[in-house]
Amino acid sequence: MARRPKPTPEEQKRRALMMEVVKELGITDANELYIALRDMFAGTMEDMLMAELDEHLGYEKHDQQPKETGNRRNGTTPKKVRTNTGEVELNVPRDRDGSFTPQLVAKRQNDVSDIESKVMSMYAKGLSDRDIK
Repeated sequence: MARRPKPTPEEQKRRALMMEVVKELGITDANELYIALRDMFAGTMEDMLMAELDEHLGYEKHDQQPKETGNRRNGTTPKKVRTNTGEVELNVPRDRDGSFTPQLVAKRQNDVSDIESKVMSMYAKGLSDRDIK
């Protein structure tokens, strides 16, 4: 039987980081880990959607400067999407004019498992929420 290769320093760092997160959240079984990953994924998706709206409107939330457009934020709409770990409810931002069309989770799209895989791999590489956004 072949030996397993020794983990690289990056892999060791990722494992240590994941163990720290598991310990901090008090995760005791695989189901709790899936729930934590699903919640982390949902929060990251919502941050990315908000960044898309910022780009669409041309200003960030809470920006006090005069705006070049009359279009403004207008709350969020709940949306259920399927992931590899089950259903997740996202709060998709919207604008007053109704001209905002998200690219990350398109209208009438209800399966985001391919996007989930990419985001989770970025987490596994040790990227922060801000880096992923």
